[in-house]
Amino acid sequence: MFFRADRESPVFGELKGLLAKLAAAPAGRPPEPVLRLLWDVDRSKVDIGHHRRFLIARVLDYGDPETVRWLRQTYGDDALLEVVDSGAALSPQTAGFWRALLRQGGADRVS
Repeated sequence: MFFRADRESPVFGELKGLLAKLAAAPAGRPPEPVLRLLWDVDRSKVDIGHHRRFLIARVLDYGDPETVRWLRQTYGDDALLEVVDSGAALSPQTAGFWRALLRQGGADRVS
């Protein structure tokens, strides 16, 4: 079965953008330093693309400069800020720290 998007639809641009994001999503497993932060889940099932929000929140909460560097290279600062602003499972202190740092461009000093 094949589907084709209606280019004249008012939501075509939004659909196209969503599909582009999905196609560009990273896949695979996180490196060992990140896996060590996942003490409460089955590490063999963690996928970089599917568990993006969880990985970002966990590394921002418990990571070190090496894991934060990997996070920024893998997802980019915009994705990190999106997770911080979403109210993900971050402590209020952690969320405030990263929100301020990412909005001011100061994250380069951390990693």
